[in-house]
Amino acid sequence: MPSDVATIVSTACLAHDIGNPPFGHSGEDAIETALKRHGLELPFEGNAQGFRILTRTGDPMEGSGLKLTAAVLGSFMKYPCTQSYSAAVKKGSIVAANKLECKKFGIGEQEREAASFMAGHLGLIPRSTPDAAHLCWSRHPLAYLMEAADDICYRIADIEDGYFSGLLDVAPTRDLFSPFLTESQLCYVRELEAKEEKDSCIHYMRAIAIGKSIQSAVDSFVNHEEDLLQGRMEQSLIDSSELSAPLNGLYQYAIKNVYQAREVIEVEAMGYKVLGELIDFFMEWVNHPSSGQSQKIAIMLQGTDVPQNNGGEAARLAHMLDYISGMTDSFALETYRKLTGIL
Repeated sequence: MPSDVATIVSTACLAHDIGNPPFGHSGEDAIETALKRHGLELPFEGNAQGFRILTRTGDPMEGSGLKLTAAVLGSFMKYPCTQSYSAAVKKGSIVAANKLECKKFGIGEQEREAASFMAGHLGLIPRSTPDAAHLCWSRHPLAYLMEAADDICYRIADIEDGYFSGLLDVAPTRDLFSPFLTESQLCYVRELEAKEEKDSCIHYMRAIAIGKSIQSAVDSFVNHEEDLLQGRMEQSLIDSSELSAPLNGLYQYAIKNVYQAREVIEVEAMGYKVLGELIDFFMEWVNHPSSGQSQKIAIMLQGTDVPQNNGGEAARLAHMLDYISGMTDSFALETYRKLTGIL
């Protein structure tokens, strides 16, 4: 039924950031840098961690994920390839059939079997042989809708947040949103400004921009249906839509005027330090599980199916990263404060 498509995409949208560590991309960098200090060259990718949670770690009683349908998992996966495939493409040793599929990676080594099952069940177009060292498939067409929803939300909401955080004034915000508005809608915006109803003005423009962007993404999906089904779509729905220029304008403006604001950078720097020191603390248990300190760390991890000592270092490392990446910003900060005595 058509309503099933809506359920599938909305579920994938709800899950799309589930694997992101605290403090977002800054958190990913912090994890990778901290692991390097311990001699581990391991890339950490929130997309792959999300697939791991959905298929392996989401159920604390069984450790077998959230038992979602293959369609939801396919719609969730923006990058249906392993890290080794993505790295090989970047090195030039593999020529990608569609570079959009492997800009990052969405499949960890321990999730290869789950990904193969999902791709086979959905009939995703294989970009590699089933037994290859580097695995990749075409994107599920509905993954483009999930991606479009994410793109629309953060490009528009980040401008709105910039205004309510005091980083942007009404006039530049209105100018950024004006390409989404008709003349009559712009007149209404100016009337609100004249009445000093600035907050209502921003809310109104944001709502109009989201509605227009959704329709534009839908139109792009319909216009490129055959390319989507054949795995030939090499642009996002937003980039191939008629509103690509104004939406990209929002993004570029946010990079310069919101993401680089001192307040934002300070939070990212704080998060970088917090996660790095948490990794250093928990690596004691990963490297020396029998030490006295590690026994205390194991108690902290109780209730999350702690691997036994005979599970090996790799199992402990994976579990530690599951625990760290599953933290919220506030819980990571709270844990850091407790460990460092900052109350």
